[in-house]
Amino acid sequence: AVWLIGVGSPSRARRWLHGLTLIWVLCGLLSSVWFTYIMFTQIDEWCPWCLVTHVMNLFVVIGVILLWPGKPRKTAATGTSPTKDEWGDSGSGSPVCRTVAAHPSWARVCGTIGAMLIVAYGNFGQSGLLAARRANATLQRCLSAVTRFQGDVPRLVNNWKTGKEWPITVRSDDPIRPGTTPGLPAIEVIVFSDFECPSCNRFALFFDEQVRPLFAGRVDTIFKHYPMERTCNAHVSRTLHPNACTTARITEAARLQGASGAFWRAHDLLFSHSRGSDGGEPLTPATVASILGLDPDRFVQDMESDIVTRRIEEDTALGRVCAVRGTPAVFVKRKRVDPLAASQLAFWDRMADLFWKEIGEVRPPSSQVRAGVVTRGSPGPPDAP
Repeated sequence: AVWLIGVGSPSRARRWLHGLTLIWVLCGLLSSVWFTYIMFTQIDEWCPWCLVTHVMNLFVVIGVILLWPGKPRKTAATGTSPTKDEWGDSGSGSPVCRTVAAHPSWARVCGTIGAMLIVAYGNFGQSGLLAARRANATLQRCLSAVTRFQGDVPRLVNNWKTGKEWPITVRSDDPIRPGTTPGLPAIEVIVFSDFECPSCNRFALFFDEQVRPLFAGRVDTIFKHYPMERTCNAHVSRTLHPNACTTARITEAARLQGASGAFWRAHDLLFSHSRGSDGGEPLTPATVASILGLDPDRFVQDMESDIVTRRIEEDTALGRVCAVRGTPAVFVKRKRVDPLAASQLAFWDRMADLFWKEIGEVRPPSSQVRAGVVTRGSPGPPDAP
């Protein structure tokens, strides 16, 4: 529009500029034809504003064609056609042919192109600003809704109570971190996790330091592998953590040599190293075996064994059955804990109340949330492919 207003119809000498303009708008019209075809054949919902834009493209092409500079008429006196100029008026009413500068001048061309760039910049800038404002408003509404939901502890607990009980199988040799006092009633918590997942790392620290004390340590934590790497987990759409399968194999090799205790030592070692490494190199199998006091040669062999491969495959397949899409995925009594609830100390405090009431014991004062401890705060959202 700026070009047509600023230049209009060029003279014959500058008609090549109009040719470039015609090629440009024809490309736009061909794009409109293609997008309209897509809209009518492959999209269920049509976009009215898109159709308006495509019709406008058609009219722009028609306008450019109509503005094409035609051939000048022959003069009555000589019977010849002017070559570079337009018809003028001598002032006496007789048409004469006068020489004029070719239109548009280069100054007008440059000025028009500059105006086009300014308009385009303002248009994209305003569109981007409006889009950013809308996106920010949407984000704030979402964050506000999440905050309200996380603060509604009775609702979080009720969602867990009324949730589906998933068919999670616990093997006899699964890595279980038992309660501090064996033989006493304990709450069972199953966690599908990934040793390269930052959210899993934060949750493990949060759970051990803040949640277990609410139950006086009477928590049986059962670990299930769900590495976010397609090398050993075919159920994720893409690899998020390229070293996740290796770390899973490291912990399983430790379990094969030193049972559940060695597994949990490897578990804590990998997570603590990840917290303090600041992006450093991952621990090697030989280093882990040395720290844990295990046979390094057998350690490497066990890592690549079919037993370890099947173990991880079984866990990931079970995770898929239980609708695990991200880590950490937490289950209490085989019922899924909402990811927004799993990171809230207030939720676990209410779960502790239910636990002590269920086993018929008075909740020890030492298991109460300490004064001044924030009961709402997130160790981080789950990682999902």
